[in-house]
Amino acid sequence: MINGVSRARLAGTMLSLLLQHAGPALRRDLERYGQKLIDALLPVETMQDVPAALARPRARS
Repeated sequence: MINGVSRARLAGTMLSLLLQHAGPALRRDLERYGQKLIDALLPVETMQDVPAALARPRARS
C-alpha cells in the first residue's frame, strides 16, 4: 500500500495513463501485455524478489 492505495490499483491507474498517452505501437503492446506485466510485478516487494519472479513459469497466450 502507498498512502492507503493498493499497488494493484496504482499499477492499473498507471497502465490507463500510459494507454491514453502512448503512441500506436506502445498502446498496442500495452493492450496486449499490460495486465500480464502488472501480474508479474505485483508479487515483487524488493529487488531480492526479482529473480524468483522471473523464474516463475508463465502461461503461454
